[in-house]
Amino acid sequence: MKKIRFLSIGALLLVSLAACAKTGGAGGGGSGGGSGGGGTEQSMTVVWGQIYSAQTAFTSYTDSASGVTFAASKASGTSDPTYYHNDNENYRAVRLYKNNTFTVSISGTIKSIVLNIDVPSSDTSGNFEPMEGLVTSADRKTHTWTGSLASVTFTVSSYQRRVVSCVVTYVK
Repeated sequence: MKKIRFLSIGALLLVSLAACAKTGGAGGGGSGGGSGGGGTEQSMTVVWGQIYSAQTAFTSYTDSASGVTFAASKASGTSDPTYYHNDNENYRAVRLYKNNTFTVSISGTIKSIVLNIDVPSSDTSGNFEPMEGLVTSADRKTHTWTGSLASVTFTVSSYQRRVVSCVVTYVK
């Protein structure tokens, strides 16, 4: 009887530890390095053509459901970031010009960011500055950052980046 009770308690303990490791709760399983880490991963997507209906200067936008904030700055560039609205839905994007910055932040921990880019045929070199955790597809249409930070800043290294949509995975 004692062996069965001991095995039952052991099995319950293993199940509890596995659950804590998966959610990052109760003393383990969290990845550290950012603020937050006690919750479960969630994702949000923003498609700029669904947010804005006319061309406008772009400084920041906060998604009310997730709390994810997107901010753009002229920084050392010569042109201000702009939301460019076109009748063709494929060309509706936040345009970031050379040396502009684009920051994604949250009160929690960002685990990944996928920036989907419209790359016009005239763009033969546009890109973001290299940074730890950033992978760019060969066609430069997808930039994926992975890590564990509360805020991530991208800097345009050349030409421009036309951000059509963003997918952010985070923990609050």
